[in-house]
This record gives sequence, C-alpha cells and structure tokens, in this order.
Amino acid sequence: QEASLVAFALGAPGLLTLQYVVDRLTPKKLAQAAEEGLRGALRDVKNPRVRKLELKKFELGDVSPKMVAARAYDVGPEAMAFDVDVKWASATAVDLEVYPTGTRGVVVPVVVRNVKFQGTLRVIMAPLVPDGPGYGALLVSLRDTPKIGLDVRVAGGEITRVPWLRAELEKAVLDAVGETMLWPRRIVVPSEGVSMSAAALKDFETSDPLLAAERAIKGSLRDATPASDAAVDVVVADED
Repeated sequence: QEASLVAFALGAPGLLTLQYVVDRLTPKKLAQAAEEGLRGALRDVKNPRVRKLELKKFELGDVSPKMVAARAYDVGPEAMAFDVDVKWASATAVDLEVYPTGTRGVVVPVVVRNVKFQGTLRVIMAPLVPDGPGYGALLVSLRDTPKIGLDVRVAGGEITRVPWLRAELEKAVLDAVGETMLWPRRIVVPSEGVSMSAAALKDFETSDPLLAAERAIKGSLRDATPASDAAVDVVVADED
C-alpha cells in the first residue's frame, strides 16, 4: 500500500541527515531490544541435536548501518516517514553455550562474529515539533525480512563440523528480527530533549501516520482501482 502514497527521492543531503540519525540510534538504542529478541528466539529453538541454546554475551558493536538508497513518504504535516536501504557489516559479538542432546554436563562454547545485514529500514519521526531535534520519537522497523550472514565457530574447530548449528542460528536471528522489528512491529525510541507522555509513546507501539495511511488506502481500494506506484528510489554508489 505504501506505493500508492506520494513519495519522493532523497538526495545526498537527505541521506546525510538520516545517516546522522541512525549513527546515534545504533548501537545504544537498539542493543537492548536486539538482545532481548535474540534471547527469546534461542529459547524457542527446536532441534533434536540440542537441548538448549543459552546466550552468554551480546554486544551490538559501534558500527552503524551504511545508507545506500532512500525514499520518503508524504504522511502529512505531523510526521516524516522514510524507507532506507542499508548495508551493515556490523561489529556484533555473540557468545553462546550449546547443550547437546543425550549428554550430561557437556557444554559447547560457540562464538558468532561478522554479522552482515542487508535490508530496508523504515524510520518514522513523529510528532514533528519546533524544538530540537525536531521530533518526539523515532519509530524503527524493517520493511521486509532482511538478508543476513554470520560467521560461527565452536570450541576447537570451524562450524563445518556442525553445519546444522549455523542454520539454526541464522533462523534464530531472523526470528528475533521478525518478532521485534518486522513491519508493522517497531522499536520506539524517545528523542532526547522532547518530553512525551508514557501513553503517547505506548500508542506509537501499534500506530503511526504511515500505518494509518496504509490502512486508509487499503480501505479505499476495496471500491476503487489501485493507484499507480509513485515512489521513486535514489541510489548512492557504494564506495566499498
């Protein structure tokens, strides 16, 4: 439904502004939500080879996602909404303990490094206010399921000795992302310097101007011809 909204491309200055916002959002603001989501996903892993996967250490690192393309949606004067394509070669460090099935007292240490991410962040700034930084809260989602990659090692050898574990961990990461941030789920980050009530922040967990516009369009399409796609993407060359 977003494609039916009036959208416009962001040039380099707009991308720089969003990069500034995301640099300050990551990792401190997202680390807690990411850790909680991963811890829950590991608890839910069902595999006959393992009794339990336990998270022992989680550090998101200090490397921010790199913006490569963006578009903005017209959601009225009270908010700004963006889809931002990002690539992220993160400095995330995860340490796990694996408890194999059929053993007693055996714990296998596992480390996860070089987590790579490619996907589209949806960032909504609302409500817009005259005082700095200009918005009351950031609502951060993933528009679609992202692509991820990660390096996994077990004590004494490479993951090729237990290839099933890599697949389980990749699935756990995607499950954690889906439960936490996959649109319309979102992380709500209050801005510093703008006071918002707890009730207003709670409302943002389930509603926002872009989601309201989507629902309005969906309702109108029941009796009308779908509008044409007015969204335009701008791509910035990857320097890597």
